[in-house]
Amino acid sequence: MTALTAANQVTLLRMLLIPAFVILVVYGYLGWALLVFVIAGATDAVDGLIARRAGQKTSLGAWLDPMADKLLLVTTFVVLTIPGLNLANRLPLWLTICIISRDVVIVATVAIVNLAIGPRIECIAACAGQEGNVRADGSAFEPGNGAQCSQRLLREMLPRMRRVGYLYNPNNAANVINLRQFESDCAKLQFKSIRAAVSKAEDVATVFNTLQRDKAQGLIVSGANTNTAWRESIFENAANHHIPAIYAGNTFVEAGGLISYSSNSVDMFRRLAAYADKIFKGAKPRDLPIEQPTKFELLVNMKTAKTLGINIPNSILVRADKVIE
Repeated sequence: MTALTAANQVTLLRMLLIPAFVILVVYGYLGWALLVFVIAGATDAVDGLIARRAGQKTSLGAWLDPMADKLLLVTTFVVLTIPGLNLANRLPLWLTICIISRDVVIVATVAIVNLAIGPRIECIAACAGQEGNVRADGSAFEPGNGAQCSQRLLREMLPRMRRVGYLYNPNNAANVINLRQFESDCAKLQFKSIRAAVSKAEDVATVFNTLQRDKAQGLIVSGANTNTAWRESIFENAANHHIPAIYAGNTFVEAGGLISYSSNSVDMFRRLAAYADKIFKGAKPRDLPIEQPTKFELLVNMKTAKTLGINIPNSILVRADKVIE
């Protein structure tokens, strides 16, 4: 799939409409400026719809879309604040400063944390060996949590399962380490492990054909960001091929997936904020410990279970944090 998909072209159109909006406001054509702004705003919904329906979610789009949104928002606030323009009511300067400062703080925080933690992930993954795994967000978890619990839940739900797949991103260092642990666990249980590597959107359909060919009876879907982006395609293929899957993220189950077991995202972001605060206060990133998630959530989608003809054991239902009927 080419990076410049139809969805990305719509996003680029939104960015190209920004200078047109500015020119129209500066020269007093406010009605036309409003129309251009509405069209630009509408493209935000259109590009997402095209990406989902046509399977055109790309890494480029994941960057372009939020960038276009922020450019449109910031430019609008700045233009509507400029003194001397023929505007009945200008936005107060303090409001524009607050909006822009908020975006700057968010972007700066993400950049600093990524720069501080990002380079450590592969190093941590390489050193983890049999002693531990690494989450995609840079935090470590020990065997017995995360992926191992997912496999235990699958076995509990599918006691006759002997062939299980692992859907992962081969370009994700944490996923590669988890793959080794997964294959080691399968070997101990005398299960057949099946690799399902997905590095681009069009790989999803291909790996499910492979899983079906290899007679996979269950599937573990990693929490890679790419898997999250392509979640609808993943669980649709899982349903079409009748492969029960457990996901590493609540969004999968809320969107129609079968079951998920993952760290509590609210708790993780709260701890991430505390981590960033330490860096802002002068702590050296290399001196900060690699924190482990402590709160996990189990979600079950009973509607999907009925569609797949799977009876979820009461032992799982009673432990579930949320059951979607």
